[in-house]
Amino acid sequence: MIYILDNGDMFPKLLKTTLKWIDVKTKEIVDLEFEHEEDDVLILNGEPLTQDFHKGKLHEKLKNILCPIVIIVDDSELGWGPTNTELVNNRPVYIITPSISTDIPQYGIKQHENVFNYLLSHMVERNDIDVSTELFEQGKSFLRSKHFMSLNREKKPHRDYLYKFIKSNNLFPKFYYSYTKTTEPIYLDGDPSWGRFSILDPTQINYPKFFDSYFSVVALPNFTGSHDDFLDEKIWKPILSHQPFIVLGPKGFLKVLKEFGFQTFFDKIDETYDDIKDDKARWSKACMEVKRLSSKSLTELHTWYYSEETIAKLRHNVQNAKKLSWAQIDRLSSLLKDLSDD
Repeated sequence: MIYILDNGDMFPKLLKTTLKWIDVKTKEIVDLEFEHEEDDVLILNGEPLTQDFHKGKLHEKLKNILCPIVIIVDDSELGWGPTNTELVNNRPVYIITPSISTDIPQYGIKQHENVFNYLLSHMVERNDIDVSTELFEQGKSFLRSKHFMSLNREKKPHRDYLYKFIKSNNLFPKFYYSYTKTTEPIYLDGDPSWGRFSILDPTQINYPKFFDSYFSVVALPNFTGSHDDFLDEKIWKPILSHQPFIVLGPKGFLKVLKEFGFQTFFDKIDETYDDIKDDKARWSKACMEVKRLSSKSLTELHTWYYSEETIAKLRHNVQNAKKLSWAQIDRLSSLLKDLSDD
């Protein structure tokens, strides 16, 4: 039997949603005091165990579990690090996370073979990608209204930098823009009364806005670079919406994207900012590309956006995201099958 304890706050149905994609029978439990056998499997939502993990008490918490354990972590900012396996009382504990590293040599060049990015699979399932493809194809006949899209929530230094840059260069008329967790919040497609995200579902893509702009300016959750970076909805939204992107994030982030099989837009965007070590210098270089592109007419951007080369890259990125989602679901399915068969 496969047991699940799905008691997280951020994604309270993390395990139920994930296992819906896999054809396995499970039984839900309410705590760790449950009857089980050594040949059973226990799947845990990692979020409620985070404090125990950081305090070194995880093994103590799990000491009475007799069967193999799979812990699924949905957010790298919880600090679990990359996917790994530990032993508790000589029984395996598989810790599956979305964490990546922008320091590629540290963790090797095959991170995509170990990562489980719940957000990716959830967004591929939650958003009708066929609709995105149809809007992309039909959009050739229509000029869009804005140069850029940029979605921001939590207040962070690189997001402050982007906000000040846009404001000082009078670029707001060329943006669909939000920055909701500031002293003077800017809302684009939600309302503060709708909860912590100010939109009803942060994993849903606002296709009307994305398909009325040409580029995404993505300010990632982290900008310093660590083994707890991950690809979150900020980057999945433009990729699944057929949008090119400029990224304010850690050094080497575009290289990591390429490692995962995605294509970037160096033929039209100066992406050398990705190699700059100093944070503010890197943000400045990226923002200067925003300013340069803002000087182009919408007609010029439209012509480039629907050029053969760009179309090929955008189509490739959507298909690659879907492929990565299917692959990670297959890996999890294989792991659970192997554990159940042992």
